[in-house]
Amino acid sequence: MEIMEYLNYLNLDKMKLPFELPLLLHPISVHFLVAIPIIILLLELVNLYLKKPYLNKITASFWFLLIFIFVFAFFAGKTDGSHAFSLLSDEGQKELKEHKQLGMILVYLSLVPFFVKLLSMAIKTRAMQIVYLITLLAFIGGILKQGYDGGELVYKYGANVKMVSKMDDKIMDLEDEVDELKEKLNSCQNSLQELKSKEENSTITLPSKEENESTTASETNETVQSINKEENKTLKEKVEENSTKEAL
Repeated sequence: MEIMEYLNYLNLDKMKLPFELPLLLHPISVHFLVAIPIIILLLELVNLYLKKPYLNKITASFWFLLIFIFVFAFFAGKTDGSHAFSLLSDEGQKELKEHKQLGMILVYLSLVPFFVKLLSMAIKTRAMQIVYLITLLAFIGGILKQGYDGGELVYKYGANVKMVSKMDDKIMDLEDEVDELKEKLNSCQNSLQELKSKEENSTITLPSKEENESTTASETNETVQSINKEENKTLKEKVEENSTKEAL
């Protein structure tokens, strides 16, 4: 159980740096990862004939530097890859995952030729030097394979980290604009709802057409009755007046 926890602790993929690396550092670092092992190989081939101790110290120093750059390149690749992943095709995403896995394996494998180098410096036999050179050549082959895959990610699948960064910034800007439009839309909807509520509260109930007709008819009947009463009164007064004149 303790061994598994220790291995999980050494899993670079689960490790997080206490700070965030800027973009576009991975392409710079991988150039050193390709160049330094080749320089080490050339120095080792020269040292087969010169047999100078200081060359062994120089190559060992290069190995320290190489391991450090390997770890740095892996985390820089994680930063760049996280920005490029969502914009790649399914095939490109699969290639990126494989590229990441091989990169982590190479970080661990870089320790193998380094320790073989230290053994060759301690044992100092021709057989040990040959084993070291074979290990170094195999390691260089793995680096070149990784470099080729990285080139495919850029030129075949379009994992241009700089372009992805610009597109990511544009996406962020568009998302901010969408959020602002949503807020304005919500504000407009609230204003419209308030207007509807005010209209409902201020609406006056108007009489229907039938009620208007009934009211008009009633008023007309009352007017006719009033006119009839006045006419009857006038006729009665005239009759009485005529009766009085005849009596005289």
